[in-house]
Amino acid sequence: MIWTAIKRIKAKYDYIPWEEFEQTKFTTTDNKPWSCCHASLKLPLFVITACCPYSIDINHQANCELHGLLQWHLQSAFPLAITEEIVGRSADGQWKELSWAVTGINEDQALEVGRVFHQWAIFKFDGKEKQVLQC
Repeated sequence: MIWTAIKRIKAKYDYIPWEEFEQTKFTTTDNKPWSCCHASLKLPLFVITACCPYSIDINHQANCELHGLLQWHLQSAFPLAITEEIVGRSADGQWKELSWAVTGINEDQALEVGRVFHQWAIFKFDGKEKQVLQC
């Protein structure tokens, strides 16, 4: 039911906030700075969210349900992947989305997960830079 409504809204949505995506900052869930370069996470690393499909601001409960569904999907589809819960934040701090940092999957798999969860983009970290990848 929620996907039907989202697809209907997406059809009318003509602005994709690429510049905002490029300025995204990541923190831990307790608001501490997050780095992709710690021992438990191997590169490349992808950051994927299920919140706010197609950048549509939906209610907190629906975002939490989608976030949990994404976790389940990642664990089911990629049992060897390592995930870490993080938060993507706008540069001005006005927007935030629960996300999963994921290693152990390849770029094509990560992009497909982004598409399944109706995201415009995902993030890739290769140790040198953050890239915004269009789904």
